[in-house]
Amino acid sequence: MARFNRFVVAAMVVVLAGGVALAARAPKAPERGSVEAIQAEADQIAAECNLTADQQATLKEKVKAKIAALEAWLKVNGEKLKAAQDAAKAARSGTDDAAKKKAGADLKALDVDCETALAQADAAIVAILTPEQKAVCDGAKLYQSTINRYKKANPTEDQIVKIKSVCKAAAAELATLTDDDKKAKQARAAVSGKVKFAIEEVILTPEQKASAATAPKPAAKAEAAAPAAAPATPEKKPEGADK
Repeated sequence: MARFNRFVVAAMVVVLAGGVALAARAPKAPERGSVEAIQAEADQIAAECNLTADQQATLKEKVKAKIAALEAWLKVNGEKLKAAQDAAKAARSGTDDAAKKKAGADLKALDVDCETALAQADAAIVAILTPEQKAVCDGAKLYQSTINRYKKANPTEDQIVKIKSVCKAAAAELATLTDDDKKAKQARAAVSGKVKFAIEEVILTPEQKASAATAPKPAAKAEAAAPAAAPATPEKKPEGADK
C-alpha cells in the first residue's frame, strides 16, 4: 500500500507543481521492429541520457550491430512473420475464437524468437550506459509504451509531463524486480496497475479516460517484432484504487 501511495503522491505533486517545462509532443512513432524504430530508440537514448562523446560513438556502432541482427532475422523469418500478421488481422475481424487464439500464439512465438535474436545486441547497448543513465532510459521507454495506450485521450502537453514523471517512478521500481518467480511477476503486474491508476484517476479527466477506454487494444507484440518495455496492465484495479 505504501508503494501504491507513492505513485499517487508522485502524480499529485506533478499535477500541483508550477513552472514545469512542457514536453513537446512526440511525432508518430515508426513501426516497431523496423530499422527506423531501432534508430528512433537510439536517438531517444542519446537525447534522454546525456551521453558523452565516447558513448555516442559506441552507441552508433552497437545500433549498426542491432540493425544487422534484425535484418538477418527478417531474412529468415520475414515471410513467416508477414503470414502470421495477415492471419492475425483476418482472425481479429472474424468470430472464430480458436483462430484468434492460434494467430496470437503464432505471433507470440515469433516475438520471442526475435527478442532472442536481438538480445545480445540489446545487452551491448545497455552496457554503454551508467546505472543513472539506464534508469533515465528505462523511464523513457516505459513512457513510450504507456502513452500509446492513451493516444485517443489526446493528453495535453502538461499531462504528458505528468505521465512521464509517473513512468520514471515506475521504471525505478521495476528495475528492482529482477526475479522471474511468481511473486516477482505479480509485483511487476502491480506496478503496471499503479501506473494505470495514477494516469486514469489522477492525471486524465473523466472524459479522457472514457476516450482511452474505447481505443482498440494494441496489436500482438510480434507484429512489432521488438522487445516490450513494460509488463501488461492488469484488468483489476490495485487495492485501494476505488474512489
